[in-house]
Amino acid sequence: MRRKVAFPYPALPKGEFHPRRELADPFALIKRDARIVRWFVEDEMQLGFGASPLRQFLDAYEQADPNVALPPFESIPVEQRRYQMHGDAQFERLAWAIWVLYGSGALEQMDGSFVRAEVLGADNPQAEQKLPGGIGTLDIAARLVQAGGGRVSI
Repeated sequence: MRRKVAFPYPALPKGEFHPRRELADPFALIKRDARIVRWFVEDEMQLGFGASPLRQFLDAYEQADPNVALPPFESIPVEQRRYQMHGDAQFERLAWAIWVLYGSGALEQMDGSFVRAEVLGADNPQAEQKLPGGIGTLDIAARLVQAGGGRVSI
């Protein structure tokens, strides 16, 4: 078994209920969130991403290049825009929840089967465009920790 790597960021202030946007550069935010999610899955849970929906978003975040010209927002088909925006929001919520739970030390236990089945699984396996699942559970747990402290087991 590999030795676990310590969570790479300090605890968030109590009462902070939104993803951190203190970095002015949106690409720095994207890269930071990707590092948090990769740390969680590979270093902390010691799992692989496989062909999960989360992997697709992680790959896009890690490959984001501020020098690439993006198409005008309106030129992207509506369904693709909805999917991408929803996935981006989920990814950001996941990174924030991981930061709260691991940065604060409030997590007693995270079961690997939950991460494999839910976080690395799809929220709707029948959907044509799949989104990562299980993020709502982690988000609620993080919100409870931020609101009142305590310890969490998932």
